Order: sequence, then C-alpha cells, then structure tokens
Amino acid sequence: MAPLMRTRVSKCDEKLKLRLRLNHQWLQGSGRP
Repeated sequence: MAPLMRTRVSKCDEKLKLRLRLNHQWLQGSGRP
C-alpha cells in the first residue's frame, strides 16, 4: 500500500515538474518585459 502511494505521488510530482518546466520555458520564450 505504501509503495503504491509513493509511486503514484512520484508520478504526479513528475507531471507537476514537467508542467512547471514547460510553463517556465513558455514564459521565457514569450519575451515578456
């Protein structure tokens, strides 16, 4: 039960990190002042 929860959390964390990274790149690429 614990390992399953851990893997699930890690997957969510990876998605969140990827989303944050893409968002950061988009902000940099948009060329906002």
